[in-house]
Amino acid sequence: MKQELIGPTATLAAALLSNLEDEHSEFTPAIVANAFEEAYFMLLEGIQRVDSEIARREKL
Repeated sequence: MKQELIGPTATLAAALLSNLEDEHSEFTPAIVANAFEEAYFMLLEGIQRVDSEIARREKL
């Protein structure tokens, strides 16, 4: 895990959890862990997309 992504991942996970608040009155550890995992991989995918786009533009 990239340590520098822990803070942004936690922020994004909190946003994801706030969208689930109506569905769940209590967040179990599994729900929180799933939101954190989803947020982490969303951030990694975004970083990869940006890196790819930067590389593409540098070739132009």
